[in-house]
Amino acid sequence: MDWEDFEHLVREIFEKEFAQNGGEVKVTQASSDGGVDAIAFDPDPIRGGKIVIQAKRYTNTVEWQLYETCMELY
Repeated sequence: MDWEDFEHLVREIFEKEFAQNGGEVKVTQASSDGGVDAIAFDPDPIRGGKIVIQAKRYTNTVEWQLYETCMELY
C-alpha cells in the first residue's frame, strides 16, 4: 500500500468512528509534505475538542521531530 492509500484509509477510519459519536472529520488536501491529513472535532464536553490527525507509513521508526512539528502548527 502506498502512502496516499494509507492516508486515505486512516481518514476513513476516523470519519466512521467520529460520525458514530456525532463528531466530524475535515480532510485536508492529500500530499507528501509531512503535514496534517485531517482534523477531527469531537463534540463530547469531557473528552471532546479538536484532534489533529497525521498519518504516516514508514518502514522504520518515526522520529519525534515529526510530532513536535505537528504540535507547533496546532
